[in-house]
Amino acid sequence: SLYGNVSHIFFLDRNNGLVSTHAGEIYKTSDGGTTWTTILAIGSATSACFLDNPNNILVSEFQPGAVHYSRDGGATWSIVQNNNWIREIIPAKNGKAFLLSGDWPTGEHVWLTTDYGASWSEQSGEANGDSYSFNVEGCDNKNMFIANEGYSYTAAYDGRSRIYASSDGGTSWSVTANYATKYFAGSVTEG
Repeated sequence: SLYGNVSHIFFLDRNNGLVSTHAGEIYKTSDGGTTWTTILAIGSATSACFLDNPNNILVSEFQPGAVHYSRDGGATWSIVQNNNWIREIIPAKNGKAFLLSGDWPTGEHVWLTTDYGASWSEQSGEANGDSYSFNVEGCDNKNMFIANEGYSYTAAYDGRSRIYASSDGGTSWSVTANYATKYFAGSVTEG
């Protein structure tokens, strides 16, 4: 059975899936969820995904802010430190993926990998630091959206919840919706 509160579920196809928990366990199935195997245990997992096939796996760790990646289905792991909170990883194609990372003083930024997680580059656009979910348009990876919950009472708290949109892959962001605090919560999805 799964241990800890589920933070993210990702299925590549009807058989191959990953589950991450807030307690840091990553579980993998290759039979559609009938059986699960623990493939990684870290501090605090926020998401896990496959890139292109079941051998390439990325896992985001909220604190201390790291990406764990495997090229052999989870048998061995490498790590890339980010040093900021990592909210979520969104897979694309051909070894490409995006993640949302930042903190309250520096704001949130989208990061990009094109080599299956071995290296990451920070995009220059910035969103409010109290942002926890984002999504990337599947047909055009340059179109991205961030939900700014505006919930935390920190130095960056400004009493607003926003939707940020980018049409240039996170180089710049514009606010497309702006409401009072606690208006947005949860996840961003695109269909």
